[in-house]
Amino acid sequence: MRIMLTGSEAGAIDTVSRRLAGAGHEIINVLELAHHALPVDPTGFDVALSVRAHPLATLTRHEACLHAALAAGTPLVLAGAIAAHPLLSHADEQVIDLDTAEIADAIERAVARCLLAAVRPIETNV
Repeated sequence: MRIMLTGSEAGAIDTVSRRLAGAGHEIINVLELAHHALPVDPTGFDVALSVRAHPLATLTRHEACLHAALAAGTPLVLAGAIAAHPLLSHADEQVIDLDTAEIADAIERAVARCLLAAVRPIETNV
């Protein structure tokens, strides 16, 4: 899967990024792009993933791209300390801890549900 990864703390993001990349996913780390002053195109991803080690009630500047990803129809997965996440009600999947296996499962479920929703209208018109 092609994953747009962002969040609130670099350490948590880096850990999740390494583990998901090791499992064969293509990771676009928004914090790394920002560090190199590269633009973020929030389209063309299979899923957007926001990782938080600590609760925050606002989006970080690196998470602002999540609005555009949602507008593009990209599934959103939130992981970690997400109880106060401002996009909680828009998340397709939520994982309370930073267990990479659980995050990977949530990503699979979110993308599958999104694909199924896209196919259903076609099936009903046939």
